[in-house]
Amino acid sequence: MIKVLVVEDNEIIRRAMVDELLLDKFSVAEAMDGEEALAKIISKKPDIVILDIMLPKMNGLEVFKKIRGNPLIAETKVVVFTNIDADDKMIEELSSLNPCFYLNKARLRLEELPEKIKACFSS
Repeated sequence: MIKVLVVEDNEIIRRAMVDELLLDKFSVAEAMDGEEALAKIISKKPDIVILDIMLPKMNGLEVFKKIRGNPLIAETKVVVFTNIDADDKMIEELSSLNPCFYLNKARLRLEELPEKIKACFSS
C-alpha cells in the first residue's frame, strides 16, 4: 500500500484529495502547513508527498528543499500541486529538486490523482 502525505492548507481541497485517495486504497495522512508537513515526512516516512507550494509557516518550496537536503528523507517522491503560475526561476528551482510531477490544481481532475501517483512508482 502506497503511503501518501497530502500537504494542502485549503481544507476543502485537502479533504477532497484525501477522500479520492482513500477510495483508491492509499494510506493517507494530512498536513495543513509546511512545518507540520516536514515533521510528518520525518516521522511517518510517506512514500510520496502531494505538496502545495503556497503554505503557511513554511512554503512548499522550502519544504521540498529540506526534504532533498535530509539524507533520511531525500528519496521521498514529491508531486508539486499548486495553482500558482510559477515564474521561470521557480520552475527551474522546482525542476532541480526532481519532482515526480508538477500538477496545476485548476487543470487536474481529482479522479486522475491516483493514476499520477501510481505512475511515480512505475519507472
